[in-house]
Amino acid sequence: MDRLLSIAIALAGTVAGLLLATGHVADVAAPLIVALAAVVGWRLQHRGPRTEP
Repeated sequence: MDRLLSIAIALAGTVAGLLLATGHVADVAAPLIVALAAVVGWRLQHRGPRTEP
């Protein structure tokens, strides 16, 4: 699952970069939102338990 999520994040970033390069600036929002949501979800999922000092 981690590998699949990493691939999805990389693909969304690549699509956003290609859309920027071709001048479709308005179309970049969706892939960037997907990539950011995936990163946030991944970070929340892999956050270690908090320990009190």
